[in-house]
Amino acid sequence: MSAKVGKGKIDDDGRTVVSMDFEAIATYKHPRKKPVSFYREKQEQLSKIDITPKERWAMIKAVYIYVIPFALVFFGVLALGMFLLLKYWTR
Repeated sequence: MSAKVGKGKIDDDGRTVVSMDFEAIATYKHPRKKPVSFYREKQEQLSKIDITPKERWAMIKAVYIYVIPFALVFFGVLALGMFLLLKYWTR
């Protein structure tokens, strides 16, 4: 003889086990927007810097001189890796 072992019918009484309200969780943070005044102040600070066009082009040129070797090495290694994979993988 086998007796059915179980809890029987479960009635929903409306209680929640876990709250799904994510704002109530202490670790949940909304991404906060910076006020428009923050960006206006930054723009005013940058506009107060007096540099000549020659100085501006010198700064741009310095950045490119610094960045271009890294970019060339990165793309060179990427191309070499693709070449080696295509050559030896498709044997």
